[in-house]
Amino acid sequence: MLYRFLTTLSLLSLIVQPMTSNAQEAVPAAVTSPESYLIGFNVGSDLSSSGFEEKDFVIEQFILGLKTAIAKKDAAMTEAEMQGASTAIGTKLRARAEEMLKVNAEKGKSYLADNAKKDGVQTLKSGLQYKVIAKGSGKSPGETSTVRVHYEGKLINGTVFDSSIKRGQPAEFPVNGVIKGWTEALQRMVVGDKWQLFIPSNLAYGERGGPGGSIGPNEALIFEVELLDIVK
Repeated sequence: MLYRFLTTLSLLSLIVQPMTSNAQEAVPAAVTSPESYLIGFNVGSDLSSSGFEEKDFVIEQFILGLKTAIAKKDAAMTEAEMQGASTAIGTKLRARAEEMLKVNAEKGKSYLADNAKKDGVQTLKSGLQYKVIAKGSGKSPGETSTVRVHYEGKLINGTVFDSSIKRGQPAEFPVNGVIKGWTEALQRMVVGDKWQLFIPSNLAYGERGGPGGSIGPNEALIFEVELLDIVK
C-alpha cells in the first residue's frame, strides 16, 4: 500500500542517507534537539522528493500518525480508511506529476527556442545547443574514452544543482556513461575547450527527472563544461 511504502521509504532514509549539504550547514539557533531536527529534515526531504508539498499536510495529524507508529500503537483508522487515504494520495501525486511533465516540457521548449536565436549559440540536429566560451587545442575524446572535466549544472531558472567547480574537484567518467547531451557534446570538444551546453530534456533525464529530486521531470538543463584531459 502507498502509505506503508512511504513510511518505510522515509524511515529508511534516516538510516542509509547521510546529511544533505543543507543539513551540514550551521544548526539554526532554534534547534534544541539536533537529532530530532535531522530526523524531521530527512523525512521532509524524502517526502518532498516523492512529490509532496507542505500544503498536503495537516501537521498535527501528521505528528499524531508518526507518534502512533513509533509507539507501535494501533492506528486510529481502519484498514479500509487507510486504503482510501492511500488511493487519494496516489491520485493526487499522479495528477501533480502529469501536470509537472507538461509544464516543464513547455518551459524547456520555449527556453530553447529563444536561446537558439542568441549570438554564438549553435543548434545540432539532435536539439542539443552549445556556445563556445573558450577554445582549446587538444584532441577530441571518443565515445569510450574517459575524460576529466570541470562543470556546473543549472536549471533554466538559474538554480545550480551540481558543480565540480564549487567542490574544487574535477570529475572523471566515461564519455558514454553520462546523459546523451554530454556524450554528444564531449565528442565534439577538444581538450582545453570550455562550452556552455543547453540540453533538451530528452537528451538529459527525460520524464524520470534527475537523482535526488533536484532535477524535475522533462527539465531542460544548462551546463558549463571544461574538458581538462582525456584520461584514457
